[in-house]
Amino acid sequence: RWWVPAVVLAALFSAGLVWGARQARAKPPDDGPRRTLLRLFVPWLPDGSLNPALRVRTRLTLEGNPTTQTSCQVHSLATTRPDAWRCVTADPCFEPPLGRGDSTVVACSNGPWLNEVVVLDLRYPLPDPQACREMPGCRPPLDLSRPPWALELANGARCTPLLGASWFVAGLRANWACLDQDGGGRGIIIGDIDRDHDLWRAFFLPDGGYVAEQVDVLVAWY
Repeated sequence: RWWVPAVVLAALFSAGLVWGARQARAKPPDDGPRRTLLRLFVPWLPDGSLNPALRVRTRLTLEGNPTTQTSCQVHSLATTRPDAWRCVTADPCFEPPLGRGDSTVVACSNGPWLNEVVVLDLRYPLPDPQACREMPGCRPPLDLSRPPWALELANGARCTPLLGASWFVAGLRANWACLDQDGGGRGIIIGDIDRDHDLWRAFFLPDGGYVAEQVDVLVAWY
């Protein structure tokens, strides 16, 4: 009689293998992210204090322009965030929340993945809400349809905007400069980001290369 339970166990085991195989076929393969992740850089806390998760690389005093009495002359060219400024050549420099912090201090970053900022003490304060009303484009609402500040690509490159003069390929502007995670040279992004898919793509031209190929954008920073 020992063979009866053995046959039953064999049948159950075989059925389990079939069910497991069906489940494996039903489960989609994990080929990586299916959607570009949007991230927001938060250098200041709601109370106006610097985020303790960030390291202060250095702290400097910025005299600014005594003729115009400005330390940060225009809104940021690197990002459309309403709290970001261009202070002489430092860009972007983020101000504390309005009404919650000091209007004479900003935290500047060369990349959101660095976990560090340069703090600038400003000789002249940033425009208050009243003065801001007289400045075109001052503190516009954040628009996620506009180009992001920084990008992380599937090939490991990390990219930040090319500001000022640039060059064109096939009518497409070179918009982002990209480095390896160790800070070495890597390439550039040509043209705008392709957002027609959940996982964005961008034309990437490696250093020393002559072919630009579309690469997946894993993370877009604002």
